[in-house]
Amino acid sequence: MPPTRAFVAVPIGEALSYQARKVQQELHKHLNSLRLTRPEQFHLTLAFFAELQEEQVEIVKENVLSISRCFERFSLTFDTLGAFPSFRRTRVLWLGASTATASPLHSLQVQLIRQLRQAGIGLRRQSFHPHLTLGRLRQPQPVPVAVSEGIDPGVTENRVDKLVLYASRLTPQGAAHSQLLSAPLLLPSSSK
Repeated sequence: MPPTRAFVAVPIGEALSYQARKVQQELHKHLNSLRLTRPEQFHLTLAFFAELQEEQVEIVKENVLSISRCFERFSLTFDTLGAFPSFRRTRVLWLGASTATASPLHSLQVQLIRQLRQAGIGLRRQSFHPHLTLGRLRQPQPVPVAVSEGIDPGVTENRVDKLVLYASRLTPQGAAHSQLLSAPLLLPSSSK
């Protein structure tokens, strides 16, 4: 069996998807070369695996289930428009989580990465910025200040209630994702 390209992510709700589509429309008015992320592809990536062997997929599944049993559900607020690597040389435009609400997600992601590494799953070291990819530019280019500072990303809350392991297959139309595992987070203590 060929290796599996996969990632662990948090799916997003309808309110955030709607807001992200509105921001995409505004961005596309100013950057017509922006390839927009399809709404059904919106998610928050926690860990990405370029190649997993079949037995590694099972190890990842076990660890995602284990982590999901250690964290309660929580909410994130999305209120930031950002760019990778920067607005001066943009390749990716994104809608980001507020730092004021991102602490639980950072903790979850750090614990997930730590546990996967301890289980022998190799991951690239990279900083974690909770975001939804809105679109990509084929060639890096500066984004005008009127766009980077003039588009209001709004303030939208998203409930984090599960982790999903997706397989990702590259196609000429873009990546196609299929769900391999869905692991619900714990109900908050106050609602038990």
